[in-house]
Amino acid sequence: MDYPVPNFGVDHDVLANHNSLEIAEKQLGHKWTWVEHEKPDPVYYDDGTVKGLDSEITHSLNSMADQEAEKGAWNPVQNKDGDWIVPQAIDNRSYSYEGDATFAQLESDPICNSAGCTQYEHPKEKTHPMDYPVPSFGADPEMETTHNSIAISEKQVGHKLIMGTEESKAQWHNVAKDTPYNFKPELDHEMKVTANNLDNAEATLGTTMDIQTKDDPICSSAGCTQYEWPKGPEGHPMDYFVPHFGADPDMDATVESLAAAEKIKKHKWNFHFYDTPINPAKKTLYDFNAPLADDIRHSQDSLSQAEETLGKPMVIWDEPPKEVVE
Repeated sequence: MDYPVPNFGVDHDVLANHNSLEIAEKQLGHKWTWVEHEKPDPVYYDDGTVKGLDSEITHSLNSMADQEAEKGAWNPVQNKDGDWIVPQAIDNRSYSYEGDATFAQLESDPICNSAGCTQYEHPKEKTHPMDYPVPSFGADPEMETTHNSIAISEKQVGHKLIMGTEESKAQWHNVAKDTPYNFKPELDHEMKVTANNLDNAEATLGTTMDIQTKDDPICSSAGCTQYEWPKGPEGHPMDYFVPHFGADPDMDATVESLAAAEKIKKHKWNFHFYDTPINPAKKTLYDFNAPLADDIRHSQDSLSQAEETLGKPMVIWDEPPKEVVE
């Protein structure tokens, strides 16, 4: 503690405030002289009442005022450590009791009437208006128009539109909803194995196998030109004129170095371009008709048995047929 602190002068903001104050006083022709007054009590107002406090706080303050009027002001003292010395009751060992006298509570706490302790109720909270009268100007014109249109249609068709009754609900009831379908059944073991093998194959080949659900597009002998990508805008200039400044200096230096080496070695370097090296993969005899894995064959057998049992082949739909949807 008590270490030296350098003084760099008054803060810039304080100096700016002083300058602004001097300018304002000079413009107004008035010297601002302010006096620090004692702060008013934040609780008690000029009329001697206490406002804005909770009722419990108000009762406590009133009780304290009554006790101070009877027994003197209550002024706690703060010691050197900052602790407040609050007056307390004398130890009961200093009292003398006659016989076996005891103290009993003779009054209710708090004093309430038969309706309850209404003096401590919370004030009613102000809300928006409710239960006010609303004038009726009749049915909405659009509703009346709709009703009229329904009446005309019923008369023309000779049929009464009945909705929301038990009879209409029974008539138009969707029977399919009565069947508890399992929309998320667990896959067969063979299907799980097949899906796992498919994932492994895709991970090994680095590609995704798409199942073809539609016929190949009809193309001409020139190819599938109807599905060509449209030519986009050229992103950079092309086929522009490039001036020729001769061979690159590095290339000239390389040719000169080669000529000097051939002269020193007395040998002409003749190198030849050969065909592209043979792809070693082409020398491998792949088995393009390998037997299927057991899981695949089991899946095919299960599919065949299911088709034979149901009497129909399995068809992959792009969209479900109309009769299935209905």
